[in-house]
This record gives sequence, C-alpha cells and structure tokens, in this order.
Amino acid sequence: MYEGALNFREVGGLPTADGTRRLRRGLLFRSGTPQLMSDESARKMVEQLGIRLVVDLRQAHEAEQEGQGGLGTVPHRRLSAPLLVAAAREAGSLVPRFAETDPLVPHYLAYLGSSEESVLTIFRALADADAGPALIHCTAGKDRTGAAMIMLLDAIGIDRAAIVEDYAAGADEIAAVFETLIALPSYGERLAALPAEARNTEPETAERYLLALDESVGGIRGWLREHGFGDDELAALRNTLTEPIG
Repeated sequence: MYEGALNFREVGGLPTADGTRRLRRGLLFRSGTPQLMSDESARKMVEQLGIRLVVDLRQAHEAEQEGQGGLGTVPHRRLSAPLLVAAAREAGSLVPRFAETDPLVPHYLAYLGSSEESVLTIFRALADADAGPALIHCTAGKDRTGAAMIMLLDAIGIDRAAIVEDYAAGADEIAAVFETLIALPSYGERLAALPAEARNTEPETAERYLLALDESVGGIRGWLREHGFGDDELAALRNTLTEPIG
C-alpha cells in the first residue's frame, strides 16, 4: 500500500470485552521502521490517512543512525518514546540478546521496568483527543510495537482474543521484514542468529504476556494506576480510542 513501509497495518474495529464499544477506525496504525519510505510514499500515507502523530519506540541513537526516511519530509508530530532493549548486544548491532527459552515475554515485561516514562508518555499522548490519527512504530514492528499495542489495547478493555489476533496478524510478513533489516547497519546479521521464537509473532506469546502482566503487575491498568496514570486518564484514553457499537 505504501512502498517501503514495513509491516504496516491499521488497528481498528476491535471490540471491547464487554461488547459495548470498539476501537475507532482510521485512528491507530502500526508498522516497522519508516526509514525505507520515499518522500512520495510518506506524503501519500500522511495525506490519505491523516496521520498527525508518529510515536517512535526506537532508542534515540538508533533513530538518529537509521533515520525517518520520507516521514522526515512531511508534516507530523514525532514523539520519541523509546522502549529500551537489553544492554547485552553484539558489537555494532542494536539487536538485543534474547534468552533461548521463552525469549519474548520476559523481554516485554522488562519494558515496564526500563522504560516507565516512555510507556506513560505513549498512553498520555494517545489519550489526547486531538493527537491522532497516530502511527506507532519500532524497527520490525513486532516486539516493541507489539508489546506497546498489547498494553494499550488491554488498558482500554479490548477483548483479549482480539488483542492476541492483532499481535499475530503480521506473521506472514516477518520473514521478509527480517531479510530487509539484516542489510541495515544497526541490526545486521545478528538478526539471523535470534532464537526461532524471537523471529515470530505466535498467538501464544501474546497470551502469555497478558497473563504475565496480570500476575506480575496486577494487569496493565494496575501498573498504570500505581505509576500515576489515574482513572480519569484511563477513561479519557478509552473514550478517545473507542466508540459505542450500534
């Protein structure tokens, strides 16, 4: 649809668990790095979708090294909200070292400890009714974006089966995305050495992450309340991102 936009898709129409509301259409989009988009492709995306906010989950030096591609040439508000990766990395690569056993869920949980301010910044930005439409992206559009989207959707009460389905929706594109990223200087061949699970978006990963959030921090809403994101803000976030059904 938009040349150079890796793993790009809309997230919309998902029902809440109580069946009374749904995620608004045309408001929330997700992708991998935009750095390969041409000026024309980025202009087309922004004009057709009305995107006003781009939430960049990459680390600051990662974003500086790899850039925004064509998105840097079109009007939008860029919000840097890095979800930090593990400290242990191969020299010259920004790819984290994942554990061989269940590499993703502990990694996702660690975002809440290493990137508290970024998580709160994302939620507060999206609670603003005038902020969107918004694009949330990292590099592959898989882990940082996937974890952020799981937390966001769960916070506003989206049905968990729908959350899991959205997480897994890009599975058929991941292999091609990784082939593209291997050629980029920040990631390189280290990507090819990742454990198999770290290169997939299996539904079970999202299910385990939701359960881990429940068990370790009292669910994402519990974590948000403990970190100063109150019920009024949660209500604003839900009202901004969802609409009544019927």
